Amino acid sequence: MTWLDAYPKAAEAVLAAPAALPVGNAALAASAPGEQARRPEASPIGSEGYGPHIDRARDGASPKAAWQAVAWLQACRQNASDLQAYQQARDDGAVPEVMTRLIVEAQAEARRCQTVTAPHQALLPELALRAMRGGIAGAGAAYAGDQGFEQADAALQAELRSAIRRDANAGEHMTLINAGLSDAAWGLSYEERLSYLLAFGLLSAGGPQHLQALGKSGQIKMPAPNSAQAAAAQAAAQKIADAAKAKASVGP
Repeated sequence: MTWLDAYPKAAEAVLAAPAALPVGNAALAASAPGEQARRPEASPIGSEGYGPHIDRARDGASPKAAWQAVAWLQACRQNASDLQAYQQARDDGAVPEVMTRLIVEAQAEARRCQTVTAPHQALLPELALRAMRGGIAGAGAAYAGDQGFEQADAALQAELRSAIRRDANAGEHMTLINAGLSDAAWGLSYEERLSYLLAFGLLSAGGPQHLQALGKSGQIKMPAPNSAQAAAAQAAAQKIADAAKAKASVGP
């Protein structure tokens, strides 16, 4: 048994997926073209780029503004690798029309990132922590992943762990995948991490295919579960998915 065998529906979807998918955003786009092809709203950022807006978030007190700045900083940090992945995926024939659009969008993002400096990037942990303490879902995992969970003191680790569990159990997609891929340093049990990975597969468009790509790349280092662990993780993942879908159906 492998970690994926713990959830038969996810396993079935993965086995039916294309044999080779790029990891990350390109994998999600290739595996779910209908979902990814929806054109996002036009960016309100002009030629000034993200830099001045990040400065205002730093100087303000809004958790939402801090979280938006974190999203910009993360996007700029991974822009070059995303662009490379999209170009490689298009060259490999993975949904060329979607990949071409993603390449154009990544190139536009690169221009907005030109005013983001190294001091701006250094603000990411501070801004993520402000967002987390303001109740923004996903911010705890963003801080832990960027700053290194083990570098926090015991009190902050407990605060981070509580926020990560809260957000993952609420079905926040990026927390699910990041917590699922975390190591023992985050203090999450094997069963928790397995259930979060499986819940991500249930809730995310192209989730099973993304998990397949991560597994092939060696980023999932989870040992095979025994039958009791598999059953517990499957039940926990289904509970997370059902609650998240029920909440989404009634709106905020």
